[in-house]
Amino acid sequence: YAIVKKLSSTAEILSQIYMELKVIPPPEIATLFLIGMIFDSRRFRYISSSIFSIVEFLIQSGGDYEKAINTLQSPMNVSEKMARIKGTKRLLHHKEGEDIYTISYISSYEASVARALIGLGTDFAAVITPHQDDEIRISFRSTVQFAKKNNVNLGDLANSIANQFNGSGGGHLTAAGINIKPSNKIPKDNEKLLKFILKLVLSEIKKK
Repeated sequence: YAIVKKLSSTAEILSQIYMELKVIPPPEIATLFLIGMIFDSRRFRYISSSIFSIVEFLIQSGGDYEKAINTLQSPMNVSEKMARIKGTKRLLHHKEGEDIYTISYISSYEASVARALIGLGTDFAAVITPHQDDEIRISFRSTVQFAKKNNVNLGDLANSIANQFNGSGGGHLTAAGINIKPSNKIPKDNEKLLKFILKLVLSEIKKK
């Protein structure tokens, strides 16, 4: 496998492979790649030096930019709204220097809740879906400023923590996820779990 740190998303990596091989993706695939790139770059707020040439390639391949934008503008459903509200009520916050960390737990929509916490002003967010289907899922999000200041790539952070529990983790600079199995090392109590994950995150970041 390969780790590519300079591109904004998996969609951008795959699109670049198509470009380098001089293979034209089907229009529906090109549109899906556009959706992934627009979403993960937060509508091109976080970009690589090659992203716009890749967007041009995808549109010329038949990708529907308007459809991609409209897909991302679908209204949030009630369950996701409630998850965001519950996530803000359950969070643990911690200040480290000028950085604010928030850790919360929810039964679903953990990535959406993590994005919402970043929108509220935290620098780093981790949202845990504990013990669902014999699995613990964690979504990480951060601001670009946090990642650069602390010299941390959340994909690397997720992978490092997941490896400690024989799980899987990955992502990119400011967004990542972890899947691990419950074990005796991991607290079952949700409040203790928040503190446990916060301690792991701080420990890994201080190694940088």
